[in-house]
Amino acid sequence: MLIREYWRKLHFLTGIEAESVDGLTTLVDEFTRHVNGLVKLKQPVESWDTPLCNMLLMKLDSETILAWEKHSVQFKDDKY
Repeated sequence: MLIREYWRKLHFLTGIEAESVDGLTTLVDEFTRHVNGLVKLKQPVESWDTPLCNMLLMKLDSETILAWEKHSVQFKDDKY
């Protein structure tokens, strides 16, 4: 049940609507907290790079997404 709750919290984290250091920091901190909870419950998070990155990306504002896409094009795979 706790594993499902961490996943639910990840899915329903509030995204950011405009570029904001505070908003991005809060989002990343909360996302990391829930992922770390899954790690403590021995979930195979180390093999979830693509789904976790995609889930986090969907919570970002359009300017930050564009900046990430420009940056990440130089890497073969996403790495959470």
